[in-house]
Amino acid sequence: MFLQLDAEFEKYFNEFENVSKLQRLLDKDDNEIINQFSSLIESNLRVDYNIKNSFRPGVPSRVHSFQWNQKYAYVFKVHKAEFEKKLVQMDFEVPLYSRSIATEDGSIYLIGGCNKRKNEYLKKCYRYDDIFRSMEEKAEMMYPHADHSLVAIQGFIYVVGTFVNSQVYGYCEVYDIQKNQWKQICSLNVARSGVALSAFKNNYIFAFGGRVD
Repeated sequence: MFLQLDAEFEKYFNEFENVSKLQRLLDKDDNEIINQFSSLIESNLRVDYNIKNSFRPGVPSRVHSFQWNQKYAYVFKVHKAEFEKKLVQMDFEVPLYSRSIATEDGSIYLIGGCNKRKNEYLKKCYRYDDIFRSMEEKAEMMYPHADHSLVAIQGFIYVVGTFVNSQVYGYCEVYDIQKNQWKQICSLNVARSGVALSAFKNNYIFAFGGRVD
């Protein structure tokens, strides 16, 4: 993808930066040069390479996190610049090494982790109810996951990698939100946990980095 993008930029930049045009640039105002450059980018950079909003139109943008070994949710409302700390009504503490993610409709899910007191690695999946400040338990995963990674794509949540009992595994699963069902998918070629995930065109998931031991 990046090679194609570089080639596309090079083509247009070479046209833009030939000797005759560079000579004329010397006589132009800085703002005029910037405007022309911006126009060049907007007209030639394909739309499918642009970064999209993670939420559907009409869904307020917010950033969230859960505090491990406590019962708090932290929510930052971007447009209002408001930060909230909320006590969640739950009969357990947020598991160590659990992960959470917000889907396109703004729903928040808490998935996996480890109960250190019981030395238990979890298959649990919960949907956070922001109105009642509670956790709604959903279907369990097929494998326990801790220090895993999540990405949400069009009604599905993908769980990648896991670290269980000091061992790294490449197990991957996908959760169908509407059907409340988990399904195992192909494992990572190299077993890792803690990878960075990026979705591209809603068809591909790229995994970067992570730990192998």
